[in-house]
Amino acid sequence: MILMKKNKLTMLAVGALLLFCLWPQAARAAIAVPDLSRAGSISVTMLVSGTTQTVPGGSLTLYQVGRAQEADGNFSFALTDAFKDSSETLTAPDGALAGRLAAYAKAQTISGDEQQIGRDGQATFSDLPAGLYLLVQERAASGYYAVSPFLVSVPLLLEGKYVYDVDAAPKMEQLSTKPTPPDPDDGDDPDPPDDPDDPDDPDDPDDPDDPDDPDDPDDPDDPDDPDDPDDPNDPDDPSDGEDGDPGKSDGSGEKSGGLPGASDTPNTGDTALPGLWLALLLAAAAGLLWLALGRRQRDKER
Repeated sequence: MILMKKNKLTMLAVGALLLFCLWPQAARAAIAVPDLSRAGSISVTMLVSGTTQTVPGGSLTLYQVGRAQEADGNFSFALTDAFKDSSETLTAPDGALAGRLAAYAKAQTISGDEQQIGRDGQATFSDLPAGLYLLVQERAASGYYAVSPFLVSVPLLLEGKYVYDVDAAPKMEQLSTKPTPPDPDDGDDPDPPDDPDDPDDPDDPDDPDDPDDPDDPDDPDDPDDPDDPDDPNDPDDPSDGEDGDPGKSDGSGEKSGGLPGASDTPNTGDTALPGLWLALLLAAAAGLLWLALGRRQRDKER
């Protein structure tokens, strides 16, 4: 009984050892070796994020960043000549590798194969040799953000089999969706403001109108001729006294004349002097008026 148990345990141990030794060959036989001489294709369908709705418009650019190689049944990629100076490695790629390779392609102005995205939201790249490919969207469809760069291998190992015609369906975000704000330290510097426009030249002022000629002054009125002065009265002859002696008494006890203040004082013409002086004053006033009017006329003519 004990011997049968020992034989059974020995058979199990031998079986386990054989299984352990044959497992790599069984696993290698289960996974097909890719045919690196076979060409493939990549078909990209642009979809609205979270839906099956396609997004037409925009373009995609394809770059081959790695060529396929096989050594002892191991399938791997090596950088192409265009990307060999990028200091990247394809043996252990990380999630940011596609972004770094896209930045390198832009900085080095590496040319790629650009395809327009059709009305069905698809772009297809055909006759591709086995390798690792980078897809970059420089121009997105109207109303959408550009998808981030991504990598696709041809062929693609899917459920233990290599697929040579690969389908990819990146998700696109609409512009109405608020994106995650960038780190302020990584923001671009704002564009400098535009130079202001030069002001327009002002219009030339209108020439002033010529002033009107002044009116000729009116001729002054001729001064009136002064009235002729009245002729002075002739003085009365004095009364003769008796015996020709003035002031001699006439017998009545009163002097007959010859004394100042007497009632019989002879008229000597003094009563005509006031009229003569008045005439002279009027003549002088008229002359002054005529001179003043003449000076005023000369001032206007200047």
